[in-house]
Amino acid sequence: MDPISELLAEAKAAATALAGMPTPDKWRWATVTSAYPDEYRVRFDAQTTEHPVIAPEPCRPGDRVLCARMGRQTIISKVITRAWRYPTLLNGWDKGDGSHRELAYRRQGDLVFWRGVVYGGAGVNAICTVDQDCRPIDGLAAMNGGWGTENRNIRVAADGNVLLSNSSYSSSWTSFDGAYYSVV
Repeated sequence: MDPISELLAEAKAAATALAGMPTPDKWRWATVTSAYPDEYRVRFDAQTTEHPVIAPEPCRPGDRVLCARMGRQTIISKVITRAWRYPTLLNGWDKGDGSHRELAYRRQGDLVFWRGVVYGGAGVNAICTVDQDCRPIDGLAAMNGGWGTENRNIRVAADGNVLLSNSSYSSSWTSFDGAYYSVV
C-alpha cells in the first residue's frame, strides 16, 4: 500500500472511532486558522472562508490537517504537518541579517525538530524558551548544532530554556539546521 493510501486508511479509522459514525466519504485538506479551547477553525484548500471543526487532538494555527465530513460536522482526522514555531530570542541572541532562516522548531510525535540560525548572545544564557509541550520529560535534552566545521552542543532544560553548553561560542553564528531531540 502506498503512503497516501496508508494515511487515508489510518485517518478513516481514527475518524470512525472518534465519532462513532459510519466511515466518512468526503475528505478535504485544510490549514488550521484558529485554535481556541472551545472552537477550532480551518480554511479548506482553494477556499477563502473559515469553517468550524471538531479537533480530537490539540492543533495550532498553521497546522496542515486532513478533515472528514460526517453528517453536518467536520472532524480533523489527522494532523499531517505541525506549523513551525518561532521563539522569542533572549539575552542578546539575534536572527542576524536575514540572509539565513529564522530560528524555529516544531513537534512531530515525540520528536522536536529545529531549523535556522542565531548570532551573538551572552555566554551560556538562554537563547530562547520552548513551549511546555516541547520540553523534555526527563529534564534535559542535548542536540548538536554548529557552523562550518564546528560542532555546538545545545541543551534544552526542563524549564524550556535552550542553551549552548560552551560560552566560547557566543558572539558567533550557531546553526540549528537538522538538530532534533525526543521529549520522552
